[in-house]
Amino acid sequence: MKGRDWVPIGAILVISLGLFGQVLGSLRRRKPSPLSLRKERVLVLGASSGIGKEIALQYASRGASICLVSRSLSNIALVSAECEAVLQSNDPSGSNEKVICLAEDVSDVEGMLRVRETLRTQFGGIDTVHIVAGVLTTRPFFSLAGLGRSASQTPGQGLLIEQEQNKAGSRRMTEKEGIERVVDVARQSMETNFMGPLVSYATFVPLLSETSTSPTIALLSSVAALLPAPTRSIYASSKSAAQALFQTLAVESELQGLGVQFLSVVAGSVRTDLRKRALDVSPIGNNPKEDEEVKWVIGPREVALKLTAEVDRLRGMREGDKKERLTGEILWIPEKPYKYAQWL
Repeated sequence: MKGRDWVPIGAILVISLGLFGQVLGSLRRRKPSPLSLRKERVLVLGASSGIGKEIALQYASRGASICLVSRSLSNIALVSAECEAVLQSNDPSGSNEKVICLAEDVSDVEGMLRVRETLRTQFGGIDTVHIVAGVLTTRPFFSLAGLGRSASQTPGQGLLIEQEQNKAGSRRMTEKEGIERVVDVARQSMETNFMGPLVSYATFVPLLSETSTSPTIALLSSVAALLPAPTRSIYASSKSAAQALFQTLAVESELQGLGVQFLSVVAGSVRTDLRKRALDVSPIGNNPKEDEEVKWVIGPREVALKLTAEVDRLRGMREGDKKERLTGEILWIPEKPYKYAQWL
């Protein structure tokens, strides 16, 4: 590329960075209205286990009103009972109508509209939305397609159709079956990891802007959204799409004066059962190690503490007498990311 070709590109970059800087500056200048912890109304999408459950318990310990959403009513009913027990222990004379649990899919428009109507009717609106629901894929792209290399092959000899185990015994997957499986897993991943947040933004940001004095929406993202990770091609793609949408909407919302604070929490590996429920778990057991075998993996409660603390910080609500004092950044990246990339 010739030197003069860089001139328009440089101008575009300068203008773009200037606009983005102005938006970020206005974000920093905003001073959200105070919000009482006990009066905070919180929606947790994906609250049945792991990080979502811990987020719900954190807000219950503060006396907030909480709406729990998950596809499994039986699972969130258990979380709801735990939240109610925490609320009662902290305030025996308090209301027993502070926890709502709804069985809905985050990517279903009608389901999310039902959640919004429930929030409007029972809570009078919403202050904080946490988007936690997500699914994982753990296998290399070509392995998922049923392709691999034999030990006797040399570089440049292409990929062979691998042997796949099923209920009928051993068989070789056809090329068409392999491609269809990749497409099916990718669609499921995008449905939850990208379409779920997209539907959530369209549904709840207007309600946040309308009914809260300090509206905040938080997305639980992943290091995989920012870092190319082996065995995470489909997962990383869906999380990257969600991250890009989130950041762009934050800018658009600011320019439109909606007053909603956006927070994206980029987490590394977390000790949950997400791997056991991965969309592409191998039927022959050729899967990554469980989180328990990796010492540096963090726990869901630690993530929940950091996340809720960051929401408080954005609102200027952090209390000096909090029992849990947190250090470090929300953004967590391994010291040697490529070495540990398979665990993202």
